[in-house]
This record gives sequence, C-alpha cells and structure tokens, in this order.
Amino acid sequence: MKDIGAVLKNARENKEFTQKQVMELTGINKNPFPVMKIMLLNQIFKHLQH
Repeated sequence: MKDIGAVLKNARENKEFTQKQVMELTGINKNPFPVMKIMLLNQIFKHLQH
C-alpha cells in the first residue's frame, strides 16, 4: 500500500494545486484533524487522480 502522504502529494501535483489551494478547497488546515477528515481527503484525491 502506498504511503497516503505520497498519494496525496502526487494527486495534488498532477492537478497543479498548491498545498494552500487544497487547504482552502477542503477546509482542512495545518492543525491536527480527525481521521475522518483524512479519509475524506484521501477519497477526494483518489477521484482527482483519474
């Protein structure tokens, strides 16, 4: 299984999004966030990769 960080980074870079843009689009900031938000973010980027 790929590291979730690498998957998210690759998806973000493929769409030419900055980290700031992703945080603004998802409402997720640099503060610690619950596992559900991580899972949601993972699903978002899975769809962006296609």
